[in-house]
Amino acid sequence: MAQKRPIEQITIDDSDDEGVNNQQVLSAVNVARGSDDVELQDELEETEQQQLAQAIALSLLDTTVVNPHTAAPASASQKPPLTDRQLDEKARLERQREWEKKHNASNGRIRAAGPSPIAAPAPPAPKRSRPNVVTFSDLPRNNVPNIPSNATASTSRTFIPPVETTRKQSNRFWEGAIRRVHNVLAQPDTFGESFTFAQLVAADQKLEMAIVGSYCLELEWVCSHFKADTPVMLFRARHSDDHPARYQKVDDLIKPQTFLILPEERSLPGPWKGTMHTKLLMFYYKSFCRIVIPTANCVEHDWSIIDNAFYVHDFPVLQDTPNTSRSPEHNPTHTPFSRGLLEVMLSMLARVKQHLLSDSAPDSGNWCSAGLGLTKKFTTPYRHFDFSSSAEVRLIATTQGVWKGFDKMEQGGGGLCALAKAVQEITSPSPGSRWMIEYQGSSMSKCSDNWLAQFYGAAAGIRPRAWFRPNIKRPAALPANTADLPLKIVYPTMDEIRNSHLGEPGGGTIFCRCDMWQSASRGFASLFHRGQSKRDRVAAHTKTMVALRKPPRGASAAPCPPSYKHEGYIYVGSHNFGPSAWGQLEHSSDTKEPQLKCNNYELGVLVPIRGDSDAELEAKASEIATYRRPLIPYGPRDEPWMQVPLD
Repeated sequence: MAQKRPIEQITIDDSDDEGVNNQQVLSAVNVARGSDDVELQDELEETEQQQLAQAIALSLLDTTVVNPHTAAPASASQKPPLTDRQLDEKARLERQREWEKKHNASNGRIRAAGPSPIAAPAPPAPKRSRPNVVTFSDLPRNNVPNIPSNATASTSRTFIPPVETTRKQSNRFWEGAIRRVHNVLAQPDTFGESFTFAQLVAADQKLEMAIVGSYCLELEWVCSHFKADTPVMLFRARHSDDHPARYQKVDDLIKPQTFLILPEERSLPGPWKGTMHTKLLMFYYKSFCRIVIPTANCVEHDWSIIDNAFYVHDFPVLQDTPNTSRSPEHNPTHTPFSRGLLEVMLSMLARVKQHLLSDSAPDSGNWCSAGLGLTKKFTTPYRHFDFSSSAEVRLIATTQGVWKGFDKMEQGGGGLCALAKAVQEITSPSPGSRWMIEYQGSSMSKCSDNWLAQFYGAAAGIRPRAWFRPNIKRPAALPANTADLPLKIVYPTMDEIRNSHLGEPGGGTIFCRCDMWQSASRGFASLFHRGQSKRDRVAAHTKTMVALRKPPRGASAAPCPPSYKHEGYIYVGSHNFGPSAWGQLEHSSDTKEPQLKCNNYELGVLVPIRGDSDAELEAKASEIATYRRPLIPYGPRDEPWMQVPLD
C-alpha cells in the first residue's frame, strides 16, 4: 500500500502572504462585497431578478425572513394538510422546546441565552492506542495538490488549540476525511477528532464567501458564525407558508450580505410528497475551498447534543493552470465528485457529460431543472480550485422527480441508480465474492422485500440497467428470502434511547412510525440491529453505510487469488434508509419504460477503503464507523425507537 499522506497542520498569522493566483478568487467574490456600482440583481438571471425584487419588498414590510421553527400561524383553511414527516417534526420541536426549558432551569447545559455552547473549540481528545486509519488518505495517490508555501507536514494527529493561543492553527483536509461532530455530552471524546460548526467555518481564516443549507435551518444561529460583510447563501426545504419567491434576502438586522433560496419542489404523482433533505456546507477562503457533506442539519441541536458525522475535503487554488474561463463548468481539474457537486448547486444541469467541457451551450432538450438553484455569484468562484484530489470519491445525489429511461435514472434522478454506478466505478470485479452491507439511519420507512433486494443490489454495484425488466423486480443472484440478505439495518431500540443522556427527548429527531413496524415483513424486521453509538449513551442522527467485499464462500481456509481485492466503501450523507431517499424502481404505466421515482433531494459521498487482508479491512471499517461493531441483532423483546403516535 502506498504511504498515506498526513493531514497538514497549518500555522497562520497576520503576515500570511498569499500567492498571485489568489487574486483570481478575490476577483470572483468581489461582486458579493456589495460595491456601490454593482447591485445583486446584476448577478442574477432575469427571472431571478424579478423574484429577488419581490422578496426585498416583502422583507421591508416584514423585517425578517421566516424561520422554519417560528412560522406565523395561519388558519387551517389556508394551509394544506401536513405530511407525516412534518407532523413528526412539529411534535419533535414541541418536545424539544419543553425539554430545553426544564433542562435550562436544572443545570443550564444548553443555553437559553448567551453564547453558544459549541462556539468554543473542543479540548483535545486524550491519546490512546488505535489503528492508524485516515479514510481517503490511505489510498494510493498520483496527483498531489500543491500545498501553500506556509504548510508544514506533521505525522501526528492535530487538534484545534484553545482560543487563548496567540497563533491560529487549523486542520486542512487535502485528501478528504470522515470526522465526527463535536458533542457536549461526550467529553472527553475518546473516538477521534471532532469539530464544532464554528471550527469548520473558521471565519477568521480569510473566509470570502459561504454556502450553507439543510432540511431545516436555524437562521440566527447559523448567521452568528459569520462576519457581517461575508456573503452567505442559505438554503432549506420549502414550507407551506413560505412566499412563492425562490430567492429571498435576509434582513440586514440578522446579517447583511445574506440570501435565502428555497429549492424548487417538483410535482410527484400520489399522496406522498417528498422534501429537500440535502445537507451541504461550502466555504470559499482566500487560498482554498472547503466542502463539507454532513449528516447534521444546520441547527444547534444537531451540532451539540446528538451524534452526527461529516465528510470534509479541502481544495487548494489552481497554481499551474489558471482557469481563464468565467464558467465553473470549464475547470480542467474536474472529477466526477466536483462536477456532480456543481450540478447539484446549479438550477440547470447538463445531462450529457461532454456539455460540461464544451464552450457551446447545450441544446435545451438536454437540460433539466434539477439542482438547488444557487446564483452565479456563489458558483463562479468554483472555477478557481484544484479538485484533482477527489478523483476516487464519488458524490451520490438524489433529485426529486420521476426519471424515465436508464440514462436519466442514473444522471438525473440518481439515488439507487447512481449508487450502483458509483460502486461499480470505485471497486474491482471479483466473481464469486459477496458484499456485507451495514446501514445506519435516523428515519425508517416502509420497505418491501423487492425494494430491499433492489437496494442491496445497488450497494453491491449491480446496475438496474443490467437486470430491471417489466417481469423482473429484483437481481437474480440474490437470496429469495429477505432474511438471508447480507444486509444489516442499524437503528436504536426503545431502551437505548430511554437510557441515553437525554432520555426520550434525545430521540426527537429519530423516526420510525408504529404502523411501519407493525406492518413490516418478518424478513425486514430480522435485518434490524442495535444502534449503539461509540459515544456512550448519546443518540445518533448519523446516516452512514459500511460496505465490505468478502471472499467467496468456502474460501476462508484457502488463500485468495492474486486478483482478489480486499476493498469496500463508506457512505456519509443525508440519505436515510428507504425508498423516499434512494428512489423506487418502477415501470411507466403507459409506456412500460423503466423509471425511478424519487421523493426527496438528498446528497452524500462514497469513500473507498482498502486493505491488504480481510482483517485489516474490518479494522478500518470499525475505526471509521460511528457505531459499535460487531453489530448485535435485535432480541425477541427489542423494538425500534418509535415516536409517540399523534392524537
